[in-house]
Amino acid sequence: MKRPRSAQVDLNLLTVFAAIHRERSITRAGRALYMSQSAVSHALGRLREVFGDPLFVRTADGMQPTALADRLAEPVQDALRTVDDVLTTQCDFDPKTAQMRLTIGTIGAQPFAFLPAMYQRLEAEAPGVSLHVKYVDQTELTAGLDAGTIDLGIGPAPKTESPASSRLLSAPLIDDPLISVTWRGNEEVGPELDLATFARLPHLIIASTLVERTWVDEVLATHGLQRRIAAIMPDAQALALVLPETRLICTVMRSIASPFLEIAPLRVSIPPISGPPHVAHLVWHVRGSRDPAQRWARSLLQDVCAASRAGLQADGSPRSEA
Repeated sequence: MKRPRSAQVDLNLLTVFAAIHRERSITRAGRALYMSQSAVSHALGRLREVFGDPLFVRTADGMQPTALADRLAEPVQDALRTVDDVLTTQCDFDPKTAQMRLTIGTIGAQPFAFLPAMYQRLEAEAPGVSLHVKYVDQTELTAGLDAGTIDLGIGPAPKTESPASSRLLSAPLIDDPLISVTWRGNEEVGPELDLATFARLPHLIIASTLVERTWVDEVLATHGLQRRIAAIMPDAQALALVLPETRLICTVMRSIASPFLEIAPLRVSIPPISGPPHVAHLVWHVRGSRDPAQRWARSLLQDVCAASRAGLQADGSPRSEA
């Protein structure tokens, strides 16, 4: 292996190297970096020339790193993090004059409950900051935070045993109570929702894929009961568009239902069953920990969520509801 000179390697090449090592794919690396596949391939060619090593070998399981690439991976990540820290920690940040886009990647629909309050804060405190919220899965969230294309994430905390846990940080954001939602005119549902009625009503599931059984069915089975999943809809808007004037019942996290409770004739009930806790976390990359803009954005998001929580009773219903 020939010894590369630092003048031969620019930061863009190191960023491409890190993305390919993480994604094990030129295509996915390009997508994470918003680069074309040919541009990533060209950068890999330059890296191979500089280091005198293939670095990544195409296999049936994707682009697998050579021994040298594996040895380089951690030092490259450390170098990129150090440069990023140097550039960001020396910059003053004033939200009133900042011109930037804040991109939030969310695995669930929780942000839509507090987006109005968040945008009001942005409009008052940071008029030059635009907001971009997009749905992602866990893989896309991790890749986006790694690549810097996502500033903040909302979803589960990184598992301690996962490789991402060494570079992603998290803090609890939303302790989201479960509620059951029905049409306000459904005479089968009284002031309290009992287990027999809960099992008898047809159920609506909010999911993008086919769902045949969930933890709800497991709990009902312990009571000798069974429910019918009558409808599966991909978006929470179904609460407002589908539930009214039907017998359907939908059990979801409060933050998912919240935007629709004031615009549709819906009733909120406490589910007669309890399930796993639903806690959404704020997730960010370790390299952004000291970035003044990111610190401000994290604080703003946490403040808005704290205010949203304060507006809920312990049972998940708004204080204004009877």
